[in-house]
Amino acid sequence: MATVTSTAPMEWITEADGVFRGGGVKGLALAGALCGFAEHPTKPITTWTNVAGASAGAIIACYLATGHDAQQMLDLMKKTKFDSFADFPLHSKLLGGLNLIAEHGMARGRAFERWFDDVLEGATFADVRKPSRNGGSPEWRLKLIAVDVTNRRLLVLPDDLVDYKTPRSSKLIDPDEFKISRAARMSM
Repeated sequence: MATVTSTAPMEWITEADGVFRGGGVKGLALAGALCGFAEHPTKPITTWTNVAGASAGAIIACYLATGHDAQQMLDLMKKTKFDSFADFPLHSKLLGGLNLIAEHGMARGRAFERWFDDVLEGATFADVRKPSRNGGSPEWRLKLIAVDVTNRRLLVLPDDLVDYKTPRSSKLIDPDEFKISRAARMSM
């Protein structure tokens, strides 16, 4: 039997999956690295199909999953006033300790969540859903890591949202209706 070989160059696939970890300012480095991938002279990666992340990496993953690219991310970071996210009570870091008790965190995170929801144009997990295979359980192109400290449980969002109820309600959370900006905040 003869072996068939080809001398035709293999076509480069410009899409990839990505997992992005957290670490505060690493988010800025990740944005720069993604631009590097996009601008590679011979093998660029311009589309991120399935993405996952935690903390700052969750923010990057959310932005990519909702249709934005690396250059848009870099532009957004350049114009964002990050200090506006530190929404301590009465704008005082001294009262942050009280907020730790009352709100379970030093800064509320509401300012970030409102800003990010606006940036993502109100996107929910329904906006990043993949077609399910063979009628199986739903699949999303975006996965985020968060922690339920009260129950000592690591969460994969949106998958684990079905185990929780809407605050002040008995209704279970529908992952498709859950805002991506809130999930990003949960991962921080």
